[in-house]
Amino acid sequence: MSINSHNTQDENILEIDQQTQRQLRSAASWAKIIAILTIIVLSLAIFALIVINLKTGNGFGTIVISIAVIGVYIKIWHYLYKFGQETEESLEDQNSESMSTAFFYLQKYFYWTLTLFCIALVLVIGLLLFAALLV
Repeated sequence: MSINSHNTQDENILEIDQQTQRQLRSAASWAKIIAILTIIVLSLAIFALIVINLKTGNGFGTIVISIAVIGVYIKIWHYLYKFGQETEESLEDQNSESMSTAFFYLQKYFYWTLTLFCIALVLVIGLLLFAALLV
């Protein structure tokens, strides 16, 4: 694997060997596919929550919180999509700035995914401890 970047006054040229280009193109394509499918499923979940709430008349607060959480997840998956899009553009243009932007989006995707994972882990542990106290 070989990646070189040359900065001149007029351009930021990115040089990547053929094998690495193929791997990055594949990763970018899969990132976009996974992000698009996940955003579609999450959007359908919002629609389903609204329909269920209208049919059952359950608490409005629950649906607002659920939609907010799903909205946050959609934004996170948008970062993954932007990684794929920017990676493809940087490989097409051979531009190191675009590649840097692509990895910025990937970093944001991982950061927020880990943050939400930690929050979920704390909530699960809290629920388990609460359940243990009830027994």
